[in-house]
Amino acid sequence: MKMNRYAFKAVALAWSTLLFVGMGLVVFAQHGPYRKKRTEERPDPAQYEQRMTAYHNHLNVMQQSHQQRMVRVQGERRATYYRYQQRYSEQMRLQQRRYVRVHDHNYRSDPYYRERHDHRYVRAGVYYQTNRYGIEHLQQAIHQGYAEGFQAGMADRQDNWRFDFQGSDAYIDASYGFNGYYVSLDDYSHYFREGFRRGYEDGYYRRYRYGRYVNGKRIIQAGVLAAILPFELLR
Repeated sequence: MKMNRYAFKAVALAWSTLLFVGMGLVVFAQHGPYRKKRTEERPDPAQYEQRMTAYHNHLNVMQQSHQQRMVRVQGERRATYYRYQQRYSEQMRLQQRRYVRVHDHNYRSDPYYRERHDHRYVRAGVYYQTNRYGIEHLQQAIHQGYAEGFQAGMADRQDNWRFDFQGSDAYIDASYGFNGYYVSLDDYSHYFREGFRRGYEDGYYRRYRYGRYVNGKRIIQAGVLAAILPFELLR
């Protein structure tokens, strides 16, 4: 009887162990790829100061290297691309001037800071939460990137230059259109580059595989936009 009782306990222990491991595997299968989460119920205006500090540091680094690349492009006799670079530089100067007045921003009147973070997207296995204004700003990054990439690709092709989207100032910078209020520079730059490389490819090969031309603007197609930045509304 003792042997039977011990055998019964051993079998019960084995089954309970298997059940525990099985439940653990189910949980891992459901949540394993997205274990890390960054969640915030509401936007914090203090984050804005951190974002702008990072942005200004980024601009200082970019300005130091931009002139070097301009000299190099001119030496390579890439006339079309040089004009594109000049236009992009002017756009960035105008954007930088706008940030002189950013400390006067009225957070109380900005709807982004009144709405909770009820949208979620995933990047590199990490969940990020924001609200609809944050999502719209990331979508804007993709559209801006596509338009700039298209111009850069066309310029390289016209100069008979090799396919090289990663060598473009706009791709390296990846902050055109960034406002600092709603998302981090890192997030904005990631999605800007996703749009840029697709726009560059379309411009270089003279086609509209990823985007379209609407009302004088080049924008990325809705299906491509959704594939680059899928998100869900949290209830």
